Amino acid sequence: MDSIKMTFSTTYSSAIDGWGVVSTPAFANVNSLREKTSSITTISSFIHNGLTGWISAGTPEKDSNITYTWMSNLKKYMLATVETDWYGNITQAGYLLSTGVVGIDDNAVISDRVSVYPNPASDYLKITGIAQNTMVLIFDANGKLVCNKLLTSRQNTLNISDYINGMYFYQIVDMSGQTIDKGKFVVSR
Repeated sequence: MDSIKMTFSTTYSSAIDGWGVVSTPAFANVNSLREKTSSITTISSFIHNGLTGWISAGTPEKDSNITYTWMSNLKKYMLATVETDWYGNITQAGYLLSTGVVGIDDNAVISDRVSVYPNPASDYLKITGIAQNTMVLIFDANGKLVCNKLLTSRQNTLNISDYINGMYFYQIVDMSGQTIDKGKFVVSR
């Protein structure tokens, strides 16, 4: 044996597979479509020797997940998402807590106590001046929810190092679903 190689391949599929009613703590009985997105990643290993060339090093490994997303034309954003592994075990779930949507209005600040900085940001975003147990919702420029996190102290630091460069919108809501602050920030590296 003189070398080893691994190959990765991913297959994606997406389909609108259901119509019905969804309820979350913020919304009750909203007509919605369900999108099912599947991804299957196959990892194959090979061993090379000088006599026979590349040969398989065993059975390929598969890593798969399915994401269900509920959306409605009455609400201009995703209502809920559930991620499962290939066997149907839930690995992650989320829903939108608030009825408001963050827009691009520069005068959208509701509270002058809350600070969200730096702007532009690169790896971390600091959120200060909020009450404990509030939620921050962050949306990308396409309106996709990229963060739904409980803030448990008056000074919080969010790791945004995996966000791509661009504009993001945030909304901070209290536990009753009332918006206490909203705005935008830019990720730039």
